[in-house]
Amino acid sequence: VIMTMGGNDIAALTKDASNGAPQMQLWNDAQTMVQYLRDAMGWLYTPGRFPNGINVVFANNYEFTDGTANVQTCDVSGLAGFDKPVPAPAQLKEIIVWINEQYMAVAKEFNADMIFLLEEFCGHGFEKDNPQAPCYRGPGTPQWFDLTCIHPNPAGHDHITDMFMAVVNE
Repeated sequence: VIMTMGGNDIAALTKDASNGAPQMQLWNDAQTMVQYLRDAMGWLYTPGRFPNGINVVFANNYEFTDGTANVQTCDVSGLAGFDKPVPAPAQLKEIIVWINEQYMAVAKEFNADMIFLLEEFCGHGFEKDNPQAPCYRGPGTPQWFDLTCIHPNPAGHDHITDMFMAVVNE
């Protein structure tokens, strides 16, 4: 089974943070999101569900700001729902990192494979040309997000395919 899960949750969490949602609400939403993954994996790995066994490869979650939490870097950020800056960017970054750490814990718990989209896509977002961004990779780095701000463009999709297939072909 190849799957991704949680990208829209990260986008919703980011929009809520931009709209000034209390930190406790953001953390509760993050915990719920991780629980959904854990529940899905529990369902997939239920003994006897797949008599010949199952192998799951899933991905952690990328984000389009290259680790800056500057949601207004996307050209159409307002149309995508990111029309205000995040008032507490450090806290949002902490939550996103925590979610991805929990995804790794779920992979370990179920002995599943996980590809690292957050780490791989960081530096290919809308701050890719900002040398002050934490994931700056240098001039000429391709952008892997489309104008929705949160979805991959064709090059980004190709890279995701390559990442999943590298694990499948191991």
